[in-house]
Amino acid sequence: MKSMTGTFRDACLYRREINIYDKMSAQVKYENNVILNYSLTTYSPYEGWRVAFNGTEGRLEAWLDIPYMSKMNVDQAEMHAREMEQTGKEEAEFEPVIVHKLWEDYKTIEVPIERSGHGGGDRRLQDKIFLHPDQKDPFDRAAGLRDGVMSILIGVAARKSIESGEPIQIAELTTMQPRKKRII
Repeated sequence: MKSMTGTFRDACLYRREINIYDKMSAQVKYENNVILNYSLTTYSPYEGWRVAFNGTEGRLEAWLDIPYMSKMNVDQAEMHAREMEQTGKEEAEFEPVIVHKLWEDYKTIEVPIERSGHGGGDRRLQDKIFLHPDQKDPFDRAAGLRDGVMSILIGVAARKSIESGEPIQIAELTTMQPRKKRII
């Protein structure tokens, strides 16, 4: 059956025209020498992510929707449906962020989470755009246009690197220059 976009939804992932990678990883070295290792599995029905930040003073770890990490017993389809729901009627839930300071015992901080619309991000983003467009982010964490462009360029560079087998510099793709420090 042909969709509204003109594509055929015949469920065959192995056609030659399909050029989306099933699994990918990228290593990114930023201008300030920070290293990012990113891995993505696109074919899996599992929701969830895991992240760790290693720094000069310790390590931060967090994860979301990894059933065995929080002893969850939930169907993945149900988890996905809850994630995409945008009713705003979530139960209060908390997930851990683990803080390891060097040479100290780790601490667990329970952080409130929202399930609907990409972890509550959709609602917060819509509120920022439509209800409070002039409200400043008190933590200066909101991405601007340049941040978005640079993020997309990392994806373009990763794909070009996969295709060529060579490292790709962002400066090879655009006249925009990477910076050591984000300017807000």
